[in-house]
Amino acid sequence: MSNYSAKIMTLCIVAIFLATSANGAGIKKRILILGDSWAASIATVQHDGPGFGSFDAVLAANGFDTYTTEGATAWGGRTALQFATGQSYRDLIAQTLNANPDIVAVHLIIGGNDFLGVVTNQDLYTAPWDAASRDVQWNTIKGYVQSIANFCMSVRPGIKVLISDYDYLGLAQAQGIYGWTFGGMTQRQVNDAFVELGHKKLDVAMTTPDCHYVTNWGVLQAGYNYPGPGVPMPGTYPDYTPYAGGNADYAMPVAANVGDGIHPTDEAHRLMLQRCMDQFYRSWLNDIDEDGLSYADETEDLNPDIPGIQNPFDPDVADVTGNAFSNSPDGVPDGQNDYDGDGISNADEFAAGTNPLDPADPTSAPTPTMSVSPLAVTGVILATLGLFLIWRRERSDV
Repeated sequence: MSNYSAKIMTLCIVAIFLATSANGAGIKKRILILGDSWAASIATVQHDGPGFGSFDAVLAANGFDTYTTEGATAWGGRTALQFATGQSYRDLIAQTLNANPDIVAVHLIIGGNDFLGVVTNQDLYTAPWDAASRDVQWNTIKGYVQSIANFCMSVRPGIKVLISDYDYLGLAQAQGIYGWTFGGMTQRQVNDAFVELGHKKLDVAMTTPDCHYVTNWGVLQAGYNYPGPGVPMPGTYPDYTPYAGGNADYAMPVAANVGDGIHPTDEAHRLMLQRCMDQFYRSWLNDIDEDGLSYADETEDLNPDIPGIQNPFDPDVADVTGNAFSNSPDGVPDGQNDYDGDGISNADEFAAGTNPLDPADPTSAPTPTMSVSPLAVTGVILATLGLFLIWRRERSDV
């Protein structure tokens, strides 16, 4: 082989390495984003096109760049009523969860459009409205949110649902852009009504296993020092004290929204997503004990037909099992073991979305899936071109 051919062959090897390594570093787990325009904004790809990508950016910033989001169910303009009762919406949720067995959690932002449908042109503090009738209205929306969470968990038993709530709206901006009158209500009254609905969603989380909640009332005022420094943040899990932060007499900061008083900017969304990360996702996604299995893997109910959480692994201990259904430590991290004896490691089963407690799932080793990246495509093209040049040069040397 000539020096020229040797150089081209080296280029081919490098190109092939780039192609395979680019695909080999695939995503391990996903978080499903479900909800309205707030949900669509934080997705990288939402139902109708691109979003800000806020959630993926926060995942990467916190060291979880092997996790990503799925935004097929993040759909602007949609209501809790639609997702709870519309068959096409329920089908979309089920199809998305079933098509992506690596989804470990549902990030739910919903109910805002149901709220706006009630408040934009009527005063909820004058007859025929009163505290009791508002409570009836908020309980109706609560029922829709409960139905959505229940449905997600019926499609994927053991999955975690995180309800991330809204922040205060900007009344004057929304009036100017959309022409809504809010029935003459003040900023404080609209904020208080929205917070009343928020309490109902907290109730859903507090009474539903595997369902959790983050309050964001006042986060953007605190984050943007509006109306001044020292604005308090809302409380955090588990006691949520205070439930609402900020100053409810004031609106969402102008700098924190896209100009309509309703929809936060990418930066503002990241502030709220970081709260979700700090309170829940970091512990859910971390491999705390460094055994090759995430917290989500080791707390998932792997057999919901049996009461209690059926999972032999421990998120705090790296070695509690062995092979062939052994529940005794064997000196090997649990992720490397093959608990059900089907020839596939526990870590690989979780990554593939199969059950490490069921030797019949799968019946054979899964075919590795590879996502095609631009780097991989470039590598394949370079390798093919290089081999062609070698062939052509060697022919000319004959």
